[in-house]
Amino acid sequence: MTKGRPCISQGGLPDISAPIYLWVLEMRRFTRKELAQYNGKDGAPAFIAYEGKVYDVSRSFLWQDGRHQVLHTAGLDLTASLDQAPHGADLLERVPVIGILDED
Repeated sequence: MTKGRPCISQGGLPDISAPIYLWVLEMRRFTRKELAQYNGKDGAPAFIAYEGKVYDVSRSFLWQDGRHQVLHTAGLDLTASLDQAPHGADLLERVPVIGILDED
């Protein structure tokens, strides 16, 4: 963890060992441009946004190389396109929320 930011790791990502109340206080804010950097390609983490929250889907086998099925790509806000998925938003409860998407 970094000094002064108890739930942010050295690499700037959330430290999942931090107590949950610190996560609420320390949620990273992402612009759409910043989110786009986390597209899961070339070893980059895979993050997606949905309804203002940013999720880390990097560890999900369903998001290999930043792609989910043929419909979704990491690094984007998927709020408008989730209705194309054969599942609901409740599946996002399985992956960690790591930030908040700022409106540009």
